[in-house]
Parts: sequence; structure tokens; C-alpha cells
Amino acid sequence: MNPQALRLNKEGKKLLKSRQKQERSRQALNNFDEAIRLEPVFAEAWYNKGLAHLALKQYRLAVSSFSMAFALAPNSKVLKQIKLLKEEHLNTDFFVDGGLRGLICSEEYLNEFELMRTKHANVAKLSFKEQVAWINELMQFVYKYYDSHDKPFAFAISQTLLNKDNPNAKTYRLKVAGEFMAFQFADEPNQATAFADTYILKFISTALDDIFLDDAKIALRMMFETIHQFPRDERGKLLDHLPWAGNSWYFLEFCGSLFIADDQVDKENELGGLPLSYIYDRNNDQGEIIQNFFNAVLNETCLVKMAMLDIVKTDLKSLRQFFEVLSQRLNGHPIEQITISDLPNLHALMWYSKHSANYLRLMALLPNKGEEMNLSLIEGKTPSTPLAQLQVLMHTSSYSQSLKGRLAFLRSMQLVGEMFSIRSWGSHLKRLDFISTDRLSGAIRNGLCHAEDLESFDVLTHLENDEAQISALQKEFSLLKEYIQGDIVKREKHFPLWPNIESGYSTWEKPVRAYWEAVKSYYQVVPPFMPNLFVPKQPLLSVEEIKLVVSSLKPVRVGFFTEVIQMLKGGIPFFKIRSSDFKNLSGKELREPKRLLSLAEDNYKDKRTQAQAELSRKKQDLESKVRDSMDKVFPNIKAVGFNLFEELRKGNEAGVTNTPKQTTEETIKRLKNRMNLLKALMVESKVLREDHLSETGRVKPFLQTDIELLLSTSYVVAQIINMINKLSALGVLESIDADLKKDLVTLVALRNALEHSDPIEESSEITLFQMHSKVYEALAYVVEDLLGQYYCKIMAINESSITPPASATADPGERVKQERPVDLTAFVKARSTASPGTNSMAFFSSTPEVKASESSPGNLKSMEGVSLDRM
Repeated sequence: MNPQALRLNKEGKKLLKSRQKQERSRQALNNFDEAIRLEPVFAEAWYNKGLAHLALKQYRLAVSSFSMAFALAPNSKVLKQIKLLKEEHLNTDFFVDGGLRGLICSEEYLNEFELMRTKHANVAKLSFKEQVAWINELMQFVYKYYDSHDKPFAFAISQTLLNKDNPNAKTYRLKVAGEFMAFQFADEPNQATAFADTYILKFISTALDDIFLDDAKIALRMMFETIHQFPRDERGKLLDHLPWAGNSWYFLEFCGSLFIADDQVDKENELGGLPLSYIYDRNNDQGEIIQNFFNAVLNETCLVKMAMLDIVKTDLKSLRQFFEVLSQRLNGHPIEQITISDLPNLHALMWYSKHSANYLRLMALLPNKGEEMNLSLIEGKTPSTPLAQLQVLMHTSSYSQSLKGRLAFLRSMQLVGEMFSIRSWGSHLKRLDFISTDRLSGAIRNGLCHAEDLESFDVLTHLENDEAQISALQKEFSLLKEYIQGDIVKREKHFPLWPNIESGYSTWEKPVRAYWEAVKSYYQVVPPFMPNLFVPKQPLLSVEEIKLVVSSLKPVRVGFFTEVIQMLKGGIPFFKIRSSDFKNLSGKELREPKRLLSLAEDNYKDKRTQAQAELSRKKQDLESKVRDSMDKVFPNIKAVGFNLFEELRKGNEAGVTNTPKQTTEETIKRLKNRMNLLKALMVESKVLREDHLSETGRVKPFLQTDIELLLSTSYVVAQIINMINKLSALGVLESIDADLKKDLVTLVALRNALEHSDPIEESSEITLFQMHSKVYEALAYVVEDLLGQYYCKIMAINESSITPPASATADPGERVKQERPVDLTAFVKARSTASPGTNSMAFFSSTPEVKASESSPGNLKSMEGVSLDRM
């Protein structure tokens, strides 16, 4: 051992013990670096170098130095230091973002990637034609750099970067190692350089995986964000060419929400994470399965990355062809638009993630049974964050029985009902055997949302004030939570255990691949029963009989014998064998083969009849179970749902018999009722004083700290906006207030954001109730505008003096709906920077983003081609 190296190491150790930590630690670091330069395999000096970096809070360099020390002299103390540092301060992204990206990626790639992100920032300002061209440009980028997942990838600084035998590559890797260990290695064979090369080789390999998966995710996200910006009328024209019918664009947007950048996931989890409000016994089988579900959801980004590799290989190519042809058509080329038949990997990922998100949201919204808890029981004080409040709220048997508590519960019923729709559950909705989804979605959700269309308004106001009925409903919703838990367990039994995700892609690739394959199998498209396409999946004849039939046939085309064998084995639908397909045999010789084919056809028809009967029986059994459950377990949900549905039905019929004048007067009366309810809510909650309704700046902080107030305010404001929209459709809003008519486009956008989850925007707010989101900021400003600017005007209206134009009908056919996504961030910014008295809602009034178009108030179905605005 070099004596000078020993001396420098000893002096450095003394410097580390000094009270003047920062200055002495730097001096000590110089000593250790010089000692290592003289003696590269000096394990103790490497360890002390790590301690010096640790004292200076240079965690990445500390881990690198400790790792070198451990490689030279394995020691449990060093290993413990490394593990502790990685757990507390570091992850793979830290190494990538800490400079490795710039050292292992080509300059061309880095420049192209940043240019792409810069250009994408202006996508909302592009024309439809330019947006389609931008999607094609993004796909070209994806296939240039992410087409193959074979290292070192197309974006690497050199294709020999990971070659262990290439001397130039090794020299470069040692240079990179030097950057990460703050020590320049001499390119000479010794234990230190050998470990440094192995060490940095591993990190480069892991970092390449991370860059590939993270950057590809960002590129795909930009593609889906561009789709989100398409004008709604242009999207509607293309629906027939997409695979998922009227909700295709919405589903594509939802797929885009899954490709959220890793750093954004980390950021949102730091703000509160996912709404996990389960109560379950971890020690029983069901508890273990639910815990596995938790683990999978918390690490879903790994599943998305695994699925993305398959999506790029298959699904994205179909989308690429679609948009390339569309671009040519927009440029005037007479080409027929191609149709996408299916996107199997996006389909599986979408429904898996959608169901997972629905489970989480339902478990956060539905109250738990029996266990009481006060807000003060968490950490000894009242939690101020909405997520913490929601967690505690859901551990009680009920919301408060104050006005805001009752309305908050009704709002939660609305949100639960929103989740039990076809576009939230798909075909799985038809398999739920414990609740009538029609009662939750078609009746309760629609009735509470569309108070303007109820035949009798009293049924709603009575429900809002019936404490006994609300208490009974809360108990039944807590029972529904138990059924949802059982449904989670039923699904999870189809998937393997979720692996422990602690390090890079190479460690979790195989188990997550197995999990993804199980997801694809579970969510594979099952075609509806069609008699002419029925496949029995059972032999129609014996093996010997099949041989006899085939021996009597001619090879009329390539593969004909194979098709006949598959048919007779029950693997494909039955088809007729023509007389000309038989060999030139005597009548006696043909008699038996033809008899067997006739027998096979009879067997096929029998099995098809049995299959139809079995389907019918299962459907009847399921309907019977649902009826029984609604009668015995959920009688109050059934009764309330029935009442609201009947009032909506009768309201639609009244739209035909009432005059426009009658409809106008009734709608104004209901609007006044809701405005008074909003005022009472703000006054009771001590947000505003009755004599100071125009006070600004007070609503936002209350909504951001009171979960019940947020829910109840959302409930009332959405109803108010629907009523204003109905008055607009009747042609009387402008005569009531011209500013309100002008502001309606923004009000409708807010209503949609409250009533329907925006599949792209929601992914940047991963928590269920992130009260610092722009939606709730916008809600606060709109509440102030409604009460401060419009309350007195609306309450002063003499409804009997308002006369609709002659062209109006009692069942108005036009309401304002959303034609483009509205930037609520820009709205909030405009409001927060506006001078006092400025009408903030006019921010969007001059833009063509939202316009009037056909939308029947009585239509309870989704409107095709519209991402958010659903009746």
C-alpha cells in the first residue's frame, strides 16, 4: 500500500470529525481523492470518500463511492449505508436526471425531443388539419426511436455503448463513471477500474430502459393530448371509422391519461396520492387479494410501460395508418378513409385501468359500515387536506345532517351513479349481479343532475330535506361498498400476484409481463352471440367419422380439408358441403359421408340451441338476483331511483304538452330555488354573509379545506347551470340578462368538468378530490359571480312577464354544449389577475371554442362525438 495514500486517508478522517463540517468535509474529500489516485483499489479511502460526499449532501456521489468500497472489500456496514441512502434520497430517475441522460443519449435525439415538447405546447392553437399533421409527426418520432426495444436503442450516443469488449466503449464508460464518482479513472487494468466499468455499465443499461420507457410515454401522451384538442364536430364525422362506437374518442382520450410522465405521478403522490380508504382484514384471503390490488394500482405505471411495448408494435400502427390517410384527405387527395377494426392492447389496458380507477373512486365515495371516527382522531388534530377529510368521512357511518352534509351525500350519490354507466364499465356492467345499474345511473344520477327536467320539483326538495331517508340511503351505500370489495376480489383472482417493484425494468420485466398477459386474457374482446357465427368448441363427430367424411371429399382449394376438419371438431362455424365437393363416387359410397354430415349439422344446431338457452337462462338468473338484491338489500335506493326516473319520464312527456310559456315560468322558479339554496349553503357555512354576497376571495379557501362544502357546492352549481342553459334554449336568457347569456359557454364547460371526468385533464389530478385543482378554483370564482353579480337580478325576475319567442318549443331542442376542451387553467389565471369588477367568465366568450348545437334536454344518453357534455 502506498504510504502517502495511507497518510492522506488518515488526515482526511480527522478532518471529517471537525465541527466545521462543510469546509472540512471538502478538504477531506480532496485528501481521499488524492489517496485513491495514488492507490485506486484503496477500499477504506473509497468508503471515507462516500462519508465526505454524504456530509456535503451529495447523495448520488456518496452511493457511487460506497458501492466502489463494497466491491473492493464487501462489508455489511457499507451495504447498509448504500441501502439507507437509496431508500431515503435516491431512485433511478435521480441518476438519469442527475446528468446521465446527457452522457448516454445522442445530441440529435436530445434536441429533437426537446423541440418536440416545445412545439407541442402550442397544439391547442393549431387548426384541425395542422393537429392531424402533428400527430403524424409525433408517430414518425416514435417509430424512429422506440420501434424496437433492443438495447442500446436508436437514441443512444453509440450503438457500441454496452459492448464489454469494445475498448473505445469501455474508455467512454470510465469517463462517465468518473462523472458519477467525482474521480477520473485511469484506463488501466485493476480491480477499481473493472468494478467502475461494471458498476456504470449496469447504471447505463438501467438508465437506457428508463429513458426509453419514460420518453416514449411522453411522446404517446402528446399524441393523445392532440386528439383531445380536436374540434368536436370534426371528431363526430370520423366516429364510423373508429373501433369503439360513439365513445371512441373519449376512450382514446382515457388511454392518453394513462401515459402520464413518471415525475408527474411522483409529484401528485406527494400531494396526497390515490384515495385509498379501504377497511378490510389483511389477515384473511380477501384482505390479501385486496392488498394485491392496491400494490398493482400504486405501481400501475409499470404495467402501462409493459403494455406500451405491445401498443407500439400493433395498435399504434393502425392509428398511424388512420391518421396518415386522414391527413392526405385533408390535403385534398381523394382517398377513402380507412376504418380501424380493433386496438386490442389499448382495449385491454383501457378497461383494466378504467375498472381499477372506478374501484378506487367507489371505495373513496362509498361510506364504511359502522366504524365511527372524528376528524380530530387523525394525528391529534383536524386534517386540513381534502383527501384526509375524505378518508375520515368515509370511516364514519354518515355525512353530517347539516344542509351541506345532506347535499354532499346527494352529490356523492350522483358521482357513484356516473360511474355505473356503459362508458365507465363496458360489458362488465351487464355482469354485475348485486345492484341495478339503471337505478344508479339512469335514474339517481340523471335525476339529481337534471333537476330542470323533473316533472315535479318537489320530489327533489323533499329528498334534500328528508334526514331519515338520507340516513337510510347512507346505510345502503355502505352495504354497496362491501359488494364492490367482493367484485374487486373476483377480478383479482384472474391475475397473478403483483411483484415487489423496487428497482429497474430488468428486475420487474418478467413478472409484470406475466401480469399484463393475464390482463389481456381477461379483457379480450368477447363478440356477442350470433347464430350464424356460433362456434360449439365440441366435436360434432367422432375421429373415425371425421376421417370418413374427409376421405370422400376433393381438394377443391388450398386448406379445404383443414377447414372441414376444424368445422367437424367444433372449432369454427358450420358450413355446407356442396355436392360438387365430393369425389366421383357411387351413390352407395356417398350415402354414409352425407349421412354423417347431416348428423353433424343436427348436432351443431342442437348445441347452438343449447348455447342460446344457456345464455337466456343466465340472463334471467342475473336479472332475478338483481331484483332480489334491490328488494332485500337496497330498497331505499330502488325507491328513490324509481321516483326520480318516473319524474324524468313524466317531465319529458310534459315537454310535449306544456306551452313554452309554462316551461319558462317553471324553470325560472326552479332557478330561483337553486340560487337561494346556494346562498343558504354559503351563509350556513360562514363563507359569506347574507348582506355581503358580493364579497370576493372568500369562497376558494373554504372549498379547498372543506370536503362537504366542495361536494354540496358542486351539486347545486351544476344544477343552476343546467337551468340557465334550458332558459337559453327557450330563447329567453338574453332578455333576462345579456351577460349571463354571454357567460354561458364558460358555465357549461365548468358544469361538464364537474359532472364528467375529463380523461386527459383528470390524469394530472390523480387524487379523487384534489381541491387545489383548477376545476375547483374555477368553481369558487363562478360561485362568487353567481351570488355577487347575478343573484339579485335573478331573484328580481317576474317570471310571468317573460315571454319566449314564437319559434320556441316547450321541449327546447338546442342547448349550449362544449365543442372544444376549455382551458380552465387559463380561466383561473385570467380571474386571479383581473382587476376588481372584471367579468372573468367573459375570458372565453370571444373564442369559438363552445357554440350552440343540437342537444335534446330529454335525451338521457351520451351525445356522440362529445368528450364531456353528456346529458
